[in-house]
Amino acid sequence: MERTSFNLRLRRSAGARAPGARASGARQGPGSVLLTVGLLIAALLSGCGPSGDFHVDTLEVDRLGWDSLRTAVSFVHDPAVGGPRSVAPDMVIAHLFNLRYDTLYAGPPGVIPVPDEELGDEERVLVEICGTFRKHTACEQYSFASSPKRSAARLEVEYPLEPGVIERGNYELSYSVERQEFEGEEWAPIDVSGRLTTWLEAYLENGESGHVRIPVERRRSRFSMDRTEHYRDFRFDVNSALMDTDSAAVIFDLFADLGPSPMHLASRRIVVRRKSEAERREEVGYLTELAAVQVLDRLKRFFGLRSAYVFINDWSYVALDRVYRVEMELHWQDAFRGDWSDLTGELVMRSDGRDGTFRYLRGSDSAERRWSSRIDSTIIRLDPVFLDNRPPTDEEENVQRTRSSRR
Repeated sequence: MERTSFNLRLRRSAGARAPGARASGARQGPGSVLLTVGLLIAALLSGCGPSGDFHVDTLEVDRLGWDSLRTAVSFVHDPAVGGPRSVAPDMVIAHLFNLRYDTLYAGPPGVIPVPDEELGDEERVLVEICGTFRKHTACEQYSFASSPKRSAARLEVEYPLEPGVIERGNYELSYSVERQEFEGEEWAPIDVSGRLTTWLEAYLENGESGHVRIPVERRRSRFSMDRTEHYRDFRFDVNSALMDTDSAAVIFDLFADLGPSPMHLASRRIVVRRKSEAERREEVGYLTELAAVQVLDRLKRFFGLRSAYVFINDWSYVALDRVYRVEMELHWQDAFRGDWSDLTGELVMRSDGRDGTFRYLRGSDSAERRWSSRIDSTIIRLDPVFLDNRPPTDEEENVQRTRSSRR
């Protein structure tokens, strides 16, 4: 800045005398004059400094595509003395931030690269341009959205690997991510291999806790949850459901770390049971067979039976009570005359073979006469039976099973 000279004229005070006259009262010393001059010079020099308003006049942002944009910016300085004028800042820097305020770019304005493939579905992005003029800084911001994205995935989960072992399983997956063309309607795949963090999240359906995160490092692998965070809560939820309802619905969600929030790719719902449907069917069939032997033992004549059949019309399992309810039919042929009889009844028995009862519902005339003559109630209590691998007795072997289940 050029040096400026000032012609300072000092005015006498109102009570000053003519030259040569003696002053009355206090004298004005040279220090007071210097202070006045200094303040005046500082006030005048302030017009040459950066005081006043410095701001962004215009900011233009043009999208060149999903992966870049072009910026143009101008600044204005409006000093305390004089009118506003366009100025070239001492320094201009541009920043690009994602929704989590991570820095995506820091550098000069102009054409700015945008890492769109790493951003989420229509994630908000902020471009900020700041200029510094002497000691003042002015900034302007502009926000825009990244490209629309969608995913397609396939997830297969084998769980649990062994009955009763709820911490281990296998998974196999594949996925792809696409984005919509810029200013178009078509979709094109983007390469996300090696750039995405993916994981499985396992939890009990409708459970309030116990979400277990399982890292996914390969497209196909075995996993174990026993050392993961929240596994104890997960195990408690699953075991509680198995105790209450004999089954637990476990959800496996596949996520990818794309954008400000995880992108959900796929889900699998697996119903875990203490015993499989086939195992339950086998068990109820065996219990029904043993119960039929006891019922027929009370109804048979002296010469015994020539043959007998038991049919299962319907059955259910009450997990909370661990009780089977079975509607069964008995058909038998007397050994002496060869007459056939049949009856229908309801079997109620615990899964361990205890506390069994059989209630008579209806039967043929001969079966009803036989029941009335030998049993004085519609319900008989059965002796405990035990599910083991022992071979059937001769009496059990005589009962041939045919199941007709409507479940």
